[in-house]
Amino acid sequence: ELTAERFVPDPFGPPGARLYRTGDLVRRRPGGVLEFLGRRDDQVKVNGVRIEPAEIERALIDPPTVTAAAVVVRTLPDGGRQLVAYLVGEGEPAAGDLRARLRQTLPDAMIPSVFVRLDELPQTSSGKIDRVALLRRELPTTAPEERIDPRDETERGVADEWIALLGCDSVGVHDDFFALGGQSLQIGLLGNRLRQRFGTDIALSRLYTATTVEAQAALLRVPAAHQPGTDPRVVRVPRGGPLPLSAGQERMWIAEALRPGSPEQMVPAIFPLDADATLASVTAAVRKVTDNHEILRTRYVVVGDQPMQVIDSEARLEISEVRRDDQDLAAEIADLASRPFDLADGPVFRGRLVVTGTGAASLVLLVHHIAWDGVSAQVFAEELRGSVAAPEVQYADYAAWQSAWLAENAERELAHWRERLADATATEIPGDYPRPKVWQGRGESLAFRIPQAVCTPIVQIGRNAGATPFMTFLAAFSCLLSGVTGTDDVVVGTPAAGRSSSDVDRLIGYFANILVLRTKVGADDTFLDVLAGTRETARTAYAHQDLPYDRLVDGLRVKRDRSRNPLFQIMFEVGAERPSYLPDLPADGDLAHVRIPWPTAMYDLTVTLTAEPDGSYLGIAEFATDLYRPATIARLIGEYQDLLRDIAADERQTVRALTPATLPEALVRRARVTPDAVAVEQDDQRLTYADLDGQVDRMATRLRALGVRPEVPVAVCLPRSPELVIAALAAMRAGGVFVPLDPASPQHRLASMLGSIKPGVVVAVPEIAEHLPSDGPAVLVPGDGPTVFTPADGRSRGAAPGQLAYIVHTSGSTGEPKGVMVEHGNFLAHCASVATRYAVTAGDRLLLTSPPFVDVVCEHIGVTIVTGAALVLGPAQPWSPAELADYVEKHGVTFLDLPPTAWRDFLDHAEPGDRRLRTLRVVNIGTDVVRATDVHRWHALGLAGDFMACYGPTEAVVTASLLDVSAALASRLAAESVVPIGTEVGGRIGYVLDENLRTVPAGTPGELYLGGATLARGYANRPGLTAERFLPDPYADVPGSRMYRTGDLVSRDSDGVLHFHGRVDRQVKVNGFRVELAEVEAAVLTHPGVRAAAVIAVEPHGTPELAAYIVAEDAVAPTAHEVRAHVRGRLPAYMVP
Repeated sequence: ELTAERFVPDPFGPPGARLYRTGDLVRRRPGGVLEFLGRRDDQVKVNGVRIEPAEIERALIDPPTVTAAAVVVRTLPDGGRQLVAYLVGEGEPAAGDLRARLRQTLPDAMIPSVFVRLDELPQTSSGKIDRVALLRRELPTTAPEERIDPRDETERGVADEWIALLGCDSVGVHDDFFALGGQSLQIGLLGNRLRQRFGTDIALSRLYTATTVEAQAALLRVPAAHQPGTDPRVVRVPRGGPLPLSAGQERMWIAEALRPGSPEQMVPAIFPLDADATLASVTAAVRKVTDNHEILRTRYVVVGDQPMQVIDSEARLEISEVRRDDQDLAAEIADLASRPFDLADGPVFRGRLVVTGTGAASLVLLVHHIAWDGVSAQVFAEELRGSVAAPEVQYADYAAWQSAWLAENAERELAHWRERLADATATEIPGDYPRPKVWQGRGESLAFRIPQAVCTPIVQIGRNAGATPFMTFLAAFSCLLSGVTGTDDVVVGTPAAGRSSSDVDRLIGYFANILVLRTKVGADDTFLDVLAGTRETARTAYAHQDLPYDRLVDGLRVKRDRSRNPLFQIMFEVGAERPSYLPDLPADGDLAHVRIPWPTAMYDLTVTLTAEPDGSYLGIAEFATDLYRPATIARLIGEYQDLLRDIAADERQTVRALTPATLPEALVRRARVTPDAVAVEQDDQRLTYADLDGQVDRMATRLRALGVRPEVPVAVCLPRSPELVIAALAAMRAGGVFVPLDPASPQHRLASMLGSIKPGVVVAVPEIAEHLPSDGPAVLVPGDGPTVFTPADGRSRGAAPGQLAYIVHTSGSTGEPKGVMVEHGNFLAHCASVATRYAVTAGDRLLLTSPPFVDVVCEHIGVTIVTGAALVLGPAQPWSPAELADYVEKHGVTFLDLPPTAWRDFLDHAEPGDRRLRTLRVVNIGTDVVRATDVHRWHALGLAGDFMACYGPTEAVVTASLLDVSAALASRLAAESVVPIGTEVGGRIGYVLDENLRTVPAGTPGELYLGGATLARGYANRPGLTAERFLPDPYADVPGSRMYRTGDLVSRDSDGVLHFHGRVDRQVKVNGFRVELAEVEAAVLTHPGVRAAAVIAVEPHGTPELAAYIVAEDAVAPTAHEVRAHVRGRLPAYMVP
């Protein structure tokens, strides 16, 4: 075991090669030198940040003051953890001085809270530091730390600037800038204030890590020439001809060249004006701004093979006037954007004075991004209203300064980012559609509001932890992304002001940069742990924000891909002001489509939050419509809002509790949020979510006591009932695998399936339990046994996302059923996706009429819990289709799911305008061929419910594709035609391939292969069959991806809709059940009077039936009744010919 643990397979070497795992933590420096950091065994986690004590110890050594050091982690009474440093050396350095010195090389998270002076460090018998002995020592008793007022002129000066900038009453020397409400964007203003007051430049990167008055005063006492990272001032350069571009300008110039006239490079801005504003006065005011800022009168030409900027002496202004009866300024922006900018000829902006019927006046401005960023809009607004002197330097001077800075510092900065982003993978939310081969940039936006009642505690939680609102909201968003994607390594992008030099804070121009933030999110981390890690990540990133994004991409040698952005796909931002083109804002908790001037998306998803005057936050979610449906993003934003509410209520919750990764965890959260809502209902029996959660806990406790652990099957042989739902969820919560079996199956078949899956426990009704062998698995009968349990037992960790949730059996060609294994993560992701496609909400009531052993049962349970809806189980007693409409009315059913045969019987008893069916919002028909007449009959009833057709093999986790069959679409379908099976659900990718696995043209039939993340693991105990049906996906971007060979013959039309044409093998659907004809033949052949048999599917009455042809063993053939009775003892009723 030890050899296997330490000598592991080498994924980079030839087959059979091995690696030795040393346990040593190192990092590779430029030039290839390895630097030893410590032992992995010594790595600790404090406030969510992984820390190497040895790294802190090395930073503490400063002879003769500190000659030896040891750092340990102590656990506090409240469960928190703190770093304690033990020092040996001369003198008594003050803790403040030690902290200030450490902050020059270490992030805040690695600064010890306590420093203890010792004569010598205790040692073990082998001569190593005895850290256990250090932990046994009691810390010196000190009085609670009180606020220390500034002690000298430097500290008082820093404190004064903080008070002026933050608006607080007083500041202590150990107060944290961000804990007092400081924002990342204010660091630049603070640096400028300190330079003006003290005449000393501090590199802004230092201010992101030196965040106390004491630390900043210490930096001011050091001459600028001796400060690490202090940069030269921006100075004017000669204007003799064309000048080089900045890195940001180059990026925008290239983007414009690749997609000329794309609105992605256009930035709108709206500036309210006085009611008496005229075109002449506005033009004069704009002229003054352009006189002050060369960037607004700059053109971009190619000299040789390089783009250069040329500054004109006077701007050519394009400002018009229009009067509108309405307030629709977005329409004016769209009109301004209808013409592309000519960067070579100029100008780079155009404007329009808009006067509305109410007399309100606004200047609508459209600027090319090459000359503009968010701070530019603020500068422009201030100069538009008043006379301001021209700045001492201009943007072209900054471009020259940046070029010189990069020549000296780029390699050092790149080394930092290489270390930070080593092996990072861009976080991607599973899409509704396959990713286009080339990014198209088509998008939409949704607006939402996070109410003040949530935002106020969220912001305060951040301040208590020394984090800005941006850091706090990002930490919550990272938790959400971790739950949605299943990754513990979340990577997103965020814009940075990029104005690290205080010389440029009053300039107009494109300074903004993009930072890549990487946050570790462990399932057992609390939100405060994630927040601490996010705070450290963000502060460090802002301290290294000057390396241009494109230089970073090139330096990391990221392979360019025209289908996606390099390094990240999701952007997150907390801005200062809401977009000015949003006049109508949603109320608390509501979502609204935003009418933006143009439908674009720069990334897969961009979420922007802005603070409102009332303390709420407005959010804009811009998303790529080539990847996502609006309903998918709406659900994601809804989950984010719920997550923020949970954090506001208790910030010490774990990520596992905040973002469920399995269905049982989702039930715990649902029971906490809506405990009194109805979860399950059958006839007159009801269970609330609190009831369901409690009963699941009790049964999970019993299952654990019987030995159920992760991956241990729990066979559940129960009829469709609340007990079935409880048993399914209890099996999963206990960590086991839910395996539903048909209680009406013949004993022979049940015994065969139990022998195949080898369950740890069987949950069954008494009449089945009493026939199970006494030496077999443990048996649990619902309702028997104790009713009081220790709650903690059922609440234990349970299963992980990669472990099995359930096994559902389908017909097998060898005569034995196939157990399809589905993992928790894929199952929960599917339930969320399909709930979005069906638009299921907490107000819905889903009717389940399926037999208890099919995968639809799992899907209905999952969708119900994910959305907070109610699951209505079909009647416990036998019932006829004629009774179903009454049952729908009695229980207020909104979602009805039936196979085609049952649907036709149901419609035979429905009437036009049937009042019993008025609550139906969706009828979903599938699991077999749906014909146009099935749709026509529904629409003929004149009811409001939508008709949807579904398709999906069990191996692709229930529903793989859906089609919303509107009345208009139905009218175009011939009466006997087959309804298309629709488009893929939840990130699945459908490939229509020929026998050589090559794609076929649109309209050409081929075999359907389903790819994407949401597939079953394979077949239980059938590795050969798994390898045959689950193949490597040659078209996927992610190594190791698989696709499932469905055996279905389909074609895809020009709209991307799949059409079903039949099977390529001998599998058929009968009454909604998948049947392998070979399995039925095998059962027929077990009759002693049958020598040979063939089974086919026939349709004498318009629906598939099984017909068996036999050759008798003897001259006297067995009767059909005898053969049928024999087969019925071996197969379920739906498989009997």
